[in-house]
Amino acid sequence: MVLGNVIDFRERVEDEDCPAQLLRYSVGVQFPADLNGQDGTKYFDIYDNGTLYVKSELDYETTVCGLGGNGLLYLNVIIKDVDESPKTATVSLTMTVIDVDDEPPKFIDMSSDCDRKCNTCFSKSFIGNVSYENKGDVTVNPQMIAEDIENVNTSVILYYIRGVYPEPFDSLFTIDLNNGTISLIESFQNATNNTIKDDFSVVLYIQAINYRTLLGTMNVTLNLTVVVPPETTTFQASTMEETTTEEETTTIEETTVLQTSTEPSPPTMSGSKENDVDLVVIIVPIVAVLLVILLIIVIFANRRAAAAKRYIMEKKRQDINGIDKR
Repeated sequence: MVLGNVIDFRERVEDEDCPAQLLRYSVGVQFPADLNGQDGTKYFDIYDNGTLYVKSELDYETTVCGLGGNGLLYLNVIIKDVDESPKTATVSLTMTVIDVDDEPPKFIDMSSDCDRKCNTCFSKSFIGNVSYENKGDVTVNPQMIAEDIENVNTSVILYYIRGVYPEPFDSLFTIDLNNGTISLIESFQNATNNTIKDDFSVVLYIQAINYRTLLGTMNVTLNLTVVVPPETTTFQASTMEETTTEEETTTIEETTVLQTSTEPSPPTMSGSKENDVDLVVIIVPIVAVLLVILLIIVIFANRRAAAAKRYIMEKKRQDINGIDKR
């Protein structure tokens, strides 16, 4: 209810005095209205000319809740004539506060310590979390729910995502129009090629809209923490490698000290084992070929020596035979 005039009592009051007296108007508390919070004088007053007006703005959603839910306010209008012996007339008024369609939907604070009695327990931000490796529904606790708090023209509420920060993640999210459930259509791990190693935050801007006589909207922020799991296996392997390296380093240092105390050790070359293997692979065929050639030479030499020996012996035999014939 807006501020302004309500009732003009000047046409409703008749002074039977002759001549008519000047009248003064005021408002007063009706008993026991002042005891149960339904005192209308908190919201209404009257001018001296008899016009009753609203002096404090009335809101159905808050006022009626505070009044126990019946929306009634009580007050008395008191009229006095200006005279040496003033006469007084009193009329009792009961004012009914009615609801109008003037409130947008509200995101309800669903936490256990929130008192929702008077529809004043609302939230403008929510917190959720999601795994870096997973896709699917996003966990928001307490649940993100919008309600139409009006008692008139109640309508269906629809949910929309109006923005995501950082913007490159905008295409990863969808929202159910009817219940506000937010889902990831792809994991952050795939979207970032698994390049992020620490937890990070993403902010979604959510809007609830009700399409009734008076279009209403409410915006909230959803602060999401993306939980990046630690690389447990890789970390353990790295630790073992580092430990082994330290032990090997200690052994090498001790060996070097012992060798230095006796005689200097020859310099070692990195990859000597591999080089030795390669050298053997090359040398063995060469040695084999040389041995074959040497064997051939020996055989050939032996054959020539045998032939020469036979020739000499044949020559001697011929010489001996010639001498005998003489």
